[in-house]
Amino acid sequence: MVEKDLSAREKKILASLIKANDYITAAELSKILNVSEKTIYRDLQSIKNKLGEQNIIKQNRGKGYYISQLNNLNDIFDYSSSHNNFYGIDVDTRRRNILILLLLQTPTETSINKLAELYYISNASIVNDLNTIEQELTKHNLSLIRSRNGTHIEGKEIYIRKLLMQKINDIAYTNESYLLNDDDSDTHNLYTFFSPKDISFVKLLLNKAEEVLYGKIKDPYYINIFTHILILLKRLENNEKLLENTQLIDYKYNDPIVKECTRIIVNNLEKYLNIKIPTNEIYHIYQYLYSSRIDT
Repeated sequence: MVEKDLSAREKKILASLIKANDYITAAELSKILNVSEKTIYRDLQSIKNKLGEQNIIKQNRGKGYYISQLNNLNDIFDYSSSHNNFYGIDVDTRRRNILILLLLQTPTETSINKLAELYYISNASIVNDLNTIEQELTKHNLSLIRSRNGTHIEGKEIYIRKLLMQKINDIAYTNESYLLNDDDSDTHNLYTFFSPKDISFVKLLLNKAEEVLYGKIKDPYYINIFTHILILLKRLENNEKLLENTQLIDYKYNDPIVKECTRIIVNNLEKYLNIKIPTNEIYHIYQYLYSSRIDT
């Protein structure tokens, strides 16, 4: 059996079983991979068929699934390749994903060990990834800070958001199921970076917005505001300094319908996060809505 026989999601399942080092249920696997239990059962059977006589996945009723020692990890996951890892993604995609994760969580630090464990690769590979990421950050007026405490990104919030929007929207325009398919096995989707709860919440927010606007927000405007709100949600959670709104600016809300739509979105966001949204962030939401084209 060769590595390419397994799909990206099947590799994730095997990786999760190995990492658990104990029995794990289909329900737990479905939460880890953000797919249905039915999909997990189907993929487990597919893995067994592809592994054939090896039959390394053992099942115990009430306990779940357990994986015995794999003697041919290099054949299955191709550790030696610079293009693949447990997740079945190429090195450029992995580096992009790491960059997005670092941008979303800054100024919180992470360690090389944690990143290596996340992608099931060596620390040396992560160091190489960070070196490449550092070069890209410099082009966007941002810095990668590495210390004994960990690694994080430093720079103005406007540059952090701009790069996040660029990277995540790149995913949107290359993957049509970006917003629609909750059972997507493609590793290039939003579930890599945001929780299913947050994604569902933002979808509901925009459904309410479209009711107030009496029409559907057309692409790419929908994708832009969807991504903006998701990023805003995560950044407000991860950086308390963003809540310190000291700007005394008299923002102009000239469109009453868009203003009401913005108010509804902000009220729901504040309840969801249990925080007060800064006025500059409120105005940014208004601007996204105001500039959007509506299909009535």
